[in-house]
This record gives sequence, C-alpha cells and structure tokens, in this order.
Amino acid sequence: MNRTAIRNFATGARTMLIEQVRSRLQMFGIDQKGMARSQEVTGGLMVNGLTLNEEEGKYYQDLMALIDRYRKGGDNHQMAIAKVTDEIAYIWFNRLVALRFMEVNGYLGYWCLGCNDPALKDTKAPDPDLLREVGAIAAAGDFAGFDLAKLAEWREVAARQPNPEEWLYRKLLLLQCGDLAAAIPFLFEHQKDFTILFLPPNLLNSDSILRKLINEIAEVDWQDIEIVGWLYQFYISERKDEVIGAKSKVSAEDIPAATQLFTPHWIVRYMVENSLGRLWLESHPESGLREKMPYFLERSPLAPLDKGGKDSLQVPLVKGDLGGSLLLPTDLTLCDPACGSGHILVYAFDLLFEIYKEQGYADREIPALILEHNLFGLDIDDRAMQLASFAVLMKARAKNSRILRKPLRLNIVHVRNTRRFFSEADAAIAQSISQSSSQLALASHQLVLDGFGMVEQLPLMVEVREQIELSSLSAIIRDGAEVSDGLRSLLAAFLDADHLGSLIVPPLFDADRVYAEIARLEVRFAVLGSAGDWGLVRDVVRVASLLQQKYRVVVANPPYMGSSSFNAIVKAFADKFHPDAKSDLFAMFMERTLQMTEKFGYMGTINQQSWMFLSSYEKLRKKILENYLIANMVHLGARAFPEIGGEVVQSTAFILANESPNNQTGCYVRLVDFKDSASKEQEFLSGQNRYLNVTQKDFSKITGSPISYWVSEKILEVFEKNYKISQFAQV
Repeated sequence: MNRTAIRNFATGARTMLIEQVRSRLQMFGIDQKGMARSQEVTGGLMVNGLTLNEEEGKYYQDLMALIDRYRKGGDNHQMAIAKVTDEIAYIWFNRLVALRFMEVNGYLGYWCLGCNDPALKDTKAPDPDLLREVGAIAAAGDFAGFDLAKLAEWREVAARQPNPEEWLYRKLLLLQCGDLAAAIPFLFEHQKDFTILFLPPNLLNSDSILRKLINEIAEVDWQDIEIVGWLYQFYISERKDEVIGAKSKVSAEDIPAATQLFTPHWIVRYMVENSLGRLWLESHPESGLREKMPYFLERSPLAPLDKGGKDSLQVPLVKGDLGGSLLLPTDLTLCDPACGSGHILVYAFDLLFEIYKEQGYADREIPALILEHNLFGLDIDDRAMQLASFAVLMKARAKNSRILRKPLRLNIVHVRNTRRFFSEADAAIAQSISQSSSQLALASHQLVLDGFGMVEQLPLMVEVREQIELSSLSAIIRDGAEVSDGLRSLLAAFLDADHLGSLIVPPLFDADRVYAEIARLEVRFAVLGSAGDWGLVRDVVRVASLLQQKYRVVVANPPYMGSSSFNAIVKAFADKFHPDAKSDLFAMFMERTLQMTEKFGYMGTINQQSWMFLSSYEKLRKKILENYLIANMVHLGARAFPEIGGEVVQSTAFILANESPNNQTGCYVRLVDFKDSASKEQEFLSGQNRYLNVTQKDFSKITGSPISYWVSEKILEVFEKNYKISQFAQV
C-alpha cells in the first residue's frame, strides 16, 4: 500500500473540499460574518439572489436547522459555520471513499466513480461507467424510480444546462448515493440530504476531486479495507499537527484530531489474538484456532514450587476451563470504546469468522451474527464512527453478497453530547458549578469507586438537581412534570460527552422503560421537538446501554493526551473520578476499560510505557498488580508507529486478565531496541527476547513497583533483603 500517495490525496482532498463548501455557503449568503435572509417565492426560496426550487429550499432549511443546533449547543456564529463546513466536507470525503472502495471490490452494480472497461482505463479521464452505461441502467430498472422515461426527462433538462454531461452525471451519482441510504445509513442517510447542495463541483473535469481519487491512489490499494483507516488518519493529520503544535488546552472538537493514531496491523493482531483468541482457546482447547494466530503468546506456566506455585509445568486446559462452562461463538462480546476507524473491530471480525466456521455455522449466516452479537464500538468522532461502521460492513459484504439487501443495526455508535437540551441560563449554571464543585457532568453520574472493577452508580444529587434545569424538547424537560428523574439524569450524564466519550459511566437505568417513556413523550409533545431532537434522546439511551454493559473482551488503542493539554472539563473529571490515572487520558481509559471487562475476561490495549515506571502512576500500578493478571506484554518502546518518529511516543501493548493474579506468571517480549515497527514485528515473530515465567508480585520488591520484568532474581534479592539508604539518611 502506497501510504505516501494516500497521504497526499487525503490532505489535498480536505483542503479542496473545505474550500468548495465555503464557496457554496457564500453563494447562499453564509459566511463567518453572518447569514443572508431568505424569502419565500413562488415554488421555492430566494436566498442571496439565488432562486431555490421547492426541494432545494427544503435542503436549505435543513442546513439552517443544523447551524441552529450548533448554536444551541453553545457555539457562536463563527464556530457554528466552521463546524458545518468541516462536517459537510468530511461527509463527502467519506462518501467518495466508500463508493470507490465498493466499486473496485465489485460491491456495486456499476462503477459510479471510475471506468472498469479495460479498453478505456488507460485513456485520459474516461467517463464513469455510471454515465457511459446510463441507457442500460435505466432499461434494467436497477435504481428505484429510474427508467427510460425518467432518463429521457433528465436528458431534456440536461440539454438546457451549460454542461449537460456534468449535470446528468451529478443526478446519477446522487441516485447511487440514495440507493445505498437504506443499507449504509450512517454514510448516505436521508437526514443529511442538505449535503446534496454541496456535492463537489465539476466532477468530470480532469482536476476534480473525483479524478484525483481515481488517478492518485492505485486500484490495488483499494482491495484492502485498511485503506479506509489510513485515509482518515491522513485527512485529519494537518489539523492534528496544528492542535499539537499550539501546545494549549485541547477543545472538545479537537480531541479526535489530537488523539487519533492508526494502530499497526500486527499490533492489532497481537491484542485481539491474545484476548479474544485466548478466551476461545481457554473454553475450547481442542480448537484449531491456534494455528491461525501467529501473534498468540502461549499461556505462561504457573510459578514453580519454590515460588509458591503448584508446578513448574504448563497446566493443561480442559474443555470448558473458563468458569466451568463452554462458550458459544455468540458469547464472545468484544468492545473497542475508542474505536476510531475500526481497525481493531475489522480484525476481530476475521477471527470471529474462523471461530463460527469451525463450529459448523454456514459462511453466509456468520457475518450477520458477528455484527449483531459480537462487535461493539464507541467513539466521540462521528466521521471515524462512520468509517468504522463501513469497514466492518464491508468485511461482512465480502463474506455474504446479499447482506446489504436489508438494513443491519450495527453496534457501533457515536457518543454525542446533550448540550442542545440546555438553555443559555442553564449553561451559565453549568459554568458556575464547574468552577465551584468540579463539573456539571460529574454531578449527573455520582460514582463511588471501589478499585476499578466495582462501580456503584447513585441518582443525581438532589441539591444539584435543583440547580440543573434542562430546557430541550420545549418546556417539558425544563419543568419536569412529565419527565422521569431517570431520563433527566441520563441526558445530563452526556452533557459533555464530546469531551469524555466512553469514560462516562451512566446512571443505572432500565432501557425498555426509558424507551417507552420517550415514545409516550414524543406522541404527546410531537410538535415541541424536532425529529433530530427525539433521535438524539434515543441515541443517548443506546450509547448508555452499551456503556453500562460489560464485555468478555475489551480491546483499545485509547487516546493519548497528557494532563497539561486537558481542558477544564476533562481535568475536573480526571481529578474527581480517576485520581490515580489523571496524568494522561490513556491511563484513565485503562481504568475504564477494566470496568467494562467481565470477570475472567480480557482487556487488551496499547498505550505509553510511562505508566510502567513513573511515580505519578505508582498507585495505578499497584492496583493493577494486586487485582489483575498481566497475561503478557509486548514492550515496544519508541517508533512502534510508522507515522511517528523519534523517542517522544514510547509504547507498550499488553493483555490484562480480570482475575486475581495468584501465582500465575506472565510472558514479556522486549522490543525496545529495534528501530522501527517492521523490525519489531520481525523480532516478535522470531520468538526471541522473551521473558517467561515472570511473577508480577516480584515487581513490588522494588520501590514504586515498576514493571521491571527483565530484572534478574539476584537483583530482586538485593532490593528485598538489603537495607535502603533512606533507613539511614534523608534522601
């Protein structure tokens, strides 16, 4: 895969699309200074001297509603316009990427962006098949409502346009997008039809974004779904550099750009094979899955007798070893709480497919089962969530050609804030609470933490509830007479979800009862809230349900952000709920992902090695060493990520079992001395540089309990048996 070409296209496409959206907004009289007023005219709207027909007028009104929602969420006009511009640009970027991937892999009836005729591919800018074969498409009735009569009607209109072929092609491309709306709603949903007004211009020109997409990225690169993740990482790379270079507090909208990092595939395989794969093998030791997992580290023996263990030999697994019962494939729930563009979920799909297959399931039925029962993902970044959903759906489509024929409900969700449900007065109250008693969102889910794994959720505190008056869905939520405390608390819990994401632990609730309440409210007060408002309320309940759930396996490459970059909301949350992990977001996610992991389940992650050694993480280390088993670890050091050079980011990947460590030992692989990700992978596969039978309780023999797996027994004995300098003098 030519990542240089992918980077160049993605960064250039972002610039081009944003400029095109800005230009189009200006045509509607919308810029950073203000907005032109619209007026109704016969058959449509007049805006800034531009006449819009009835359909276009509706899209324009939807656009105005989106801008208004951002304002209600606390943004000023300039911020709202910037967000709308960015959103529309990335929607079209994602759509074009999705269409290109699907056509190259044969998932569309016709190539809609490129030309698949070998005789024409080498010619200069051949027209897309969708345009060249339009007569056959209309005759076949491949698109609902599009037949030869409709084509004749469109050709008649096109003939009156300055560029008839361009006009017709744009209509056809939108037809293709609309045809995918039911199967892939997160990318082509009708709720965002206002984006039709911003379809990139001059698509058939030689310098258009469509031509660049086809010409600059080799066709062969589109055969790997991983390209979707790379395109997204490079799309936001310039913004990421700007945010990091500013060295200031990171705002909610910039957290995704500042923290997104595409995980190398081999590290993803290590994490998934040693968590999901291990869980299956423990329940089914007869499985042949082991032969398909080259990154799997064998289970380490128990500690030898002289260290208090049962035996120095490997303890054999028996069928049903996990909890005394067999796991079914549908029992293997895996969640990535910071899923980004879905790299971890995509490989988990592959492994789950093999598990189902060896259990006798038919190939065609497996994909839907995986999407329904096994894979769960959450992210604060809507555009990343879209691509993650697309990626796993394309994995499913590769196995079952019919899977797009009916809509599937994926368990991959966008964690959205609920600030639009608060008035400006409420926001002022929130600010005062933030300054005086931590932060409003903290009050909405009072937690009593007992270690990591035991969390008790209490109702919203009465004294704070009296201060918080929600104002969304008209006055009904503000007054509260018809709204239960449970629903109100749930909405309040996600007030700052765009800052906190999966770190939120929602209050306990009964989802069926809450959904029933929402249905009653929507019927009774239908005119008081938009479809988008009610949709958000339902989305919050669904996200809360996923965050309330526990999973057999949790795997993540969490966001990395030091406390010096925390904004006030994140800092208050860290101080209140993660005092032992407040130095970095990745450490807070360590605690949260362990909360989300079932007893005897596995948590796999890659983060920075600082938690292994620094005194600021000493309490965190001790909790882990006392309560969880480090099943294995790959100590990567610097340059584990191909896109990050130097020594700044030094990483470690590891698997924690949610069980008492007792006398079990772990396996550690030391790769810190190898120069890049490729050489680290090669060394990992060689089987060298491994430290076996490491007993984690030995780490406590050294002051501060560093994860010093390489230290010899003789050195440990020195720390354990000899006097410390501090016993004789102040140090």
